[in-house]
Amino acid sequence: MSAALHAELDRIYAARDRNNMAPTIAALLPLYEQHSEEPRVIYEVGGAYDTAGEEATALGFYERAMTAGLEGDVRRRCYLQHSSQSWPS
Repeated sequence: MSAALHAELDRIYAARDRNNMAPTIAALLPLYEQHSEEPRVIYEVGGAYDTAGEEATALGFYERAMTAGLEGDVRRRCYLQHSSQSWPS
C-alpha cells in the first residue's frame, strides 16, 4: 500500500465521529472503489460499518480483508472485531 493511501486512511480514521459514521463511510467508499483489493482499505470500511451498527455488513468486509492478506496488528484487530460480531448473542 502506498504511503499516500496509508496517510489518507489515517486522516479519515482520525476525523471520524463515532456517533455519526455516515461521513466516514462516505469518505471510505471511493477509496474502496479504487483499491478494492487492498486489505487495509477493506478492513477500514468494515470497521466503519461496524461502528455505525451495521455489523452484518461489517462481517463481510472483515472476512474479505483477512482473505486479501491483512497482516500484523491490523489483522489481529480484524480477528477480534470479526469474532465479536459473529459470537452468538
